[in-house]
Amino acid sequence: MKLKNISLAIATFGVLALTNTTAEAAVYTINDQASGYISDAGSGNFTGIRPNTNYLVGLCNASNCLNAPGEYRDFFYFEIPKLDGPIQSATLSLPTRGVTLNQSATTTYQVTSLSIGQADLGILNFADLGTGTFYGSREYSVADAQTTQTIDLSAAALAALGNGSLTFALSGRLSSPTDFNINAPDQLLFGRSQNQISQLIITTVPVPAAMPMMLFGLSGLGLSGYRSSKKRKELAAF
Repeated sequence: MKLKNISLAIATFGVLALTNTTAEAAVYTINDQASGYISDAGSGNFTGIRPNTNYLVGLCNASNCLNAPGEYRDFFYFEIPKLDGPIQSATLSLPTRGVTLNQSATTTYQVTSLSIGQADLGILNFADLGTGTFYGSREYSVADAQTTQTIDLSAAALAALGNGSLTFALSGRLSSPTDFNINAPDQLLFGRSQNQISQLIITTVPVPAAMPMMLFGLSGLGLSGYRSSKKRKELAAF
């Protein structure tokens, strides 16, 4: 059988298979490898790097955080496996646990990129948390206490996730107007969140199995067409 006929058959089969194949989304649910918080320089409190520890964020005042009052910001690290296709969406899932909002009825929690590796993150990196590239946000109220809420991650976050094995880091802080004076009323999220499991949920869209076959067939057709054109030119030269 001629190359053109073989290529045509493969391409036709690939198109038919592609037409009848629905690309089902694959969902990856990834537990945090490490999480925690850092408070501002005035109180100097750092949970260290370990999984499923407290990721308190906001103002904990001098009455409730006697040893370390001040503003708290949090961080999360996830190990991303090799994915089977382009990323369609990603969400951060956080058990909310305690919510104490004594300054306003709602507060906005913002997550951003974090470029500092686990081995280098420390108490002096407080200002780096929640201030990188915007990854997403959510408005919380006391109704969210003892629930698990999700934050849809932005296109910038999806680009950072890429499509291969890597450590994905992000961090968060309260971004709505808040009085962080240690004598101000508490404005806190994720109180008593130790032993909770934060998760990253990634949805991908796999490339249908028929696609490589169709591309191979089409490339064969192109090669066959090129050879036919070349042959006609050679004959015309005589």
